[in-house]
Amino acid sequence: MRRSPAAPATEPARKVHSPTIPDIFVGPVPLTMKTHRKKPNDCVASRPGTWVALGTGVGSLRALVRFALPLLTMLLTPLTHGCLITDPIDIPVEESFPPSLISDNTGQNPIDEVVVLELFDPEVTSLTFDVVVRDPNVDEVLEYQIWVDYQGVAGDLSPLLDFGDIPAPDDASIDRQFEFTIDNLDLFRSPPNSCHKVELRVSGNFKESALEFREPAVEGDYDSAVWFIDARTDESGRPTLEQCP
Repeated sequence: MRRSPAAPATEPARKVHSPTIPDIFVGPVPLTMKTHRKKPNDCVASRPGTWVALGTGVGSLRALVRFALPLLTMLLTPLTHGCLITDPIDIPVEESFPPSLISDNTGQNPIDEVVVLELFDPEVTSLTFDVVVRDPNVDEVLEYQIWVDYQGVAGDLSPLLDFGDIPAPDDASIDRQFEFTIDNLDLFRSPPNSCHKVELRVSGNFKESALEFREPAVEGDYDSAVWFIDARTDESGRPTLEQCP
């Protein structure tokens, strides 16, 4: 006996679960927020006087991550894609120029002229020289040396009359007025009616050894000026330049 097909069992009704909408959703879906009483620990200050409710559930945490992640990416992008400058930066070094000695035509005894020294005159007690020291390195302290009758003997410092520093000018001028005076005129009395030589040497720095004391520490960094002294011990004396050292 054939049995009639059994009627299909009635399936139990399925429950349809609608997705939970997060507290804050950043995207095309409009901003949705739960309605609840805000507590102080549920709020984050965005600017003075403004509070944004975030909630305390899992959905709120997820929404906070979605909200903060794009902002964090935007802040870190310049750091990850930028270029760090690792090449050394070349700082230009000021070029050092040698000094130049220029005749001061407004002063006493210009350079490269014969100076007549009348030692028989009791009113003549000293000998003064004026010169202009020109140096583009206006902040540099220069050194000077004064020699009388130097004979070219290396290491002989007896003709060295004086040495010292020429300070940098206060007005940052490339020209410095320099004056020196020789009070010991006995240096020019012997032999009688003779010719003598006064030499001024200027450099940024002279060597310290006695054998090379006249030489600059840097080759070529110096200048010199020479005066020939016509020393007359009596009125009839007329020395010639051939007699000069």
